[in-house]
Amino acid sequence: MSPLQDRCSDNELYEIFKACTAHRGAIHNLNLVSQRFHILTQPLLYKNVNISFHDNGYFEPHHTFASGYVYDTDEPVLRQHVFLQTLTDRPAYGHFVRSFKWTLSWTSKDVHKWPSDLQDIELTTWNVLRSLTKVRTVDFGCVEDCDHGDYTRQYPASLFPAARSIRLCGNMYFGLAAAIMHSVDPATLESITLDDLQDVGQYPNGLPIAGEHGLDLSLIKEISNPDGSRGLVFPGPMRGILRPLQGRCLNLKYLYIRKCGQKLIEPDSWNSPRTWSNKADEEVYMECASFLNSVKLSLQSFHFEQGDEAPSPGKVVLLQFIRPMDDRFRRFILPVILSGNWAKLERLEIRGVGKWRGIPTISEEIIAQVKDAVGLHTKVVVADEAKSLWKSYGLGTDFSAVRHFGSA
Repeated sequence: MSPLQDRCSDNELYEIFKACTAHRGAIHNLNLVSQRFHILTQPLLYKNVNISFHDNGYFEPHHTFASGYVYDTDEPVLRQHVFLQTLTDRPAYGHFVRSFKWTLSWTSKDVHKWPSDLQDIELTTWNVLRSLTKVRTVDFGCVEDCDHGDYTRQYPASLFPAARSIRLCGNMYFGLAAAIMHSVDPATLESITLDDLQDVGQYPNGLPIAGEHGLDLSLIKEISNPDGSRGLVFPGPMRGILRPLQGRCLNLKYLYIRKCGQKLIEPDSWNSPRTWSNKADEEVYMECASFLNSVKLSLQSFHFEQGDEAPSPGKVVLLQFIRPMDDRFRRFILPVILSGNWAKLERLEIRGVGKWRGIPTISEEIIAQVKDAVGLHTKVVVADEAKSLWKSYGLGTDFSAVRHFGSA
């Protein structure tokens, strides 16, 4: 009997190989059988790329004098370098990628180098990412804990234009987030997740603010450049990323917003500068509410989650009956939920907006109103505590479930 590859057409073999994709090792082995198998399995090998560490517990930093925070990321970073080299040598492989999960980190493990001393292979990053024009699902985490040089700020104007599902998390330049979010056709977007997405902030010259420990935001003001572009922008939860999409995401099904809890502001403490802007945080809630209102007719699932941030040990903070971030949820997002007209909503989940000193931010009466507004067909989950979510170092934010400290 003749070998399988002699008895089957290319299409038949490809369908057989597709059935083996659950076992990635099998595809690797088939890729080595013959030149024909190699050609047929290449699209399957590169279809789903996951070289990330933002969901794998790798963020356990320690501090060195030369390079700031250092992350235990040797293995995934080496794999990233192999991927970058492969697609630099064979750019056509980029067209095979449909799902892409990546953690962008310029942090060097070499304590004898400064953060701006990038390896040569890292200087291919933007060209390689720009070549991934067929990606449908993007999960992009980013660690920007200090300035890593000019190249890291020279991101492409457009990335992943064919994306239908986008998840962004971590400390990121606004321009990089916009290159991903604003390059797609909004009408084709089905899922958006902003998972503790933080803006590193910037000075008018484009240099980042994040990483300047102890910077007191109460001593400076946000400004726009004369041409209307972003000038001086505070670091913190990213603002403005959803605004250009408002009213245009006509087929969005899933919206997940997770954000850090409000940082504590202790103006009477000599060593506690105001590293948090109340005005900026309020704008985050206003933007979320406006966008949510614009996708009500198509949305099937909405998840909103906010975390707490506890003060350093030994500091005394006055407890409050209502935290500002809970009040912002009630003033901006809750009215949108209660306004009804949720034609397709199947699940509504609210976490981290809960009881404070025994007084519920969302009372049983309000929960009943929410259920009435979204309809009997919608599963409603309201929980006081946030889940254990992605932790962002550099800006010091955390989705902690600690409930016994107050926020100023």
